[in-house]
Amino acid sequence: MGQQEAFPQFSFSNPNIDIKIINGIAMVKCFDRIDIYNSPVFDAAIDMLIQQSKNSVVLNMENVFYIDSSGLGVLISCSRKLNKEGRFFKIVGPGEFVKKIFNRSRMTTYFDIYETEEDALRSIDECESAE
Repeated sequence: MGQQEAFPQFSFSNPNIDIKIINGIAMVKCFDRIDIYNSPVFDAAIDMLIQQSKNSVVLNMENVFYIDSSGLGVLISCSRKLNKEGRFFKIVGPGEFVKKIFNRSRMTTYFDIYETEEDALRSIDECESAE
């Protein structure tokens, strides 16, 4: 999928969040759930990522089985912060429950959602080359 590099300036440790930089894109993989209990940690991780790098973000949600309104709020906030700085925020592979929540809350029109990481990365490449 490309060259993977360590995130030299970014120090964050949480078993539910994995962050790698691949070809200049922050690949964030979440596990379990994004809810009222762990959304502050997720928000802090993304804030640190935004402040300490200039990367766009691809959020892989293949292993997230639950999201609530506080989780949606964090995703919206992340998207806004990144877009404000001219960076991209793409979501990959939400499961059935998460898709249902996105549909009911009409977030499918707000977020760029893809089936695979490759599709999300291709979308970023196409947008960057069009600029």
